Amino acid sequence: MRELTQTLYKAVRSHYEGERSKFLYQLDLAFQKPVAIGEHPKIVEDTVVLIKQLAEAEEALETLDKNFGAYNDRS
Repeated sequence: MRELTQTLYKAVRSHYEGERSKFLYQLDLAFQKPVAIGEHPKIVEDTVVLIKQLAEAEEALETLDKNFGAYNDRS
C-alpha cells in the first residue's frame, strides 16, 4: 500500500512541473514565434509576468525537494 505522504508529494511535484512546462511553452512561443500571439501590445509586461511565474514554480520545486524530497525516495 502506497503511503499517503508519498502520493501527496508526487501530486504537488506534478502540479509545479506542469506549471513550469506551461510557462516555458508560453515563453518559448513569445520568444520564437511572436507573430503567433497576434496583436499583443503588452508583450513585454506579459513576458515579465510569465518569467516571475516560472521562477515561482521552479523555486517551489526546489523548496519541495529540499524539505520533503525524502518522501520521493520511499517505495
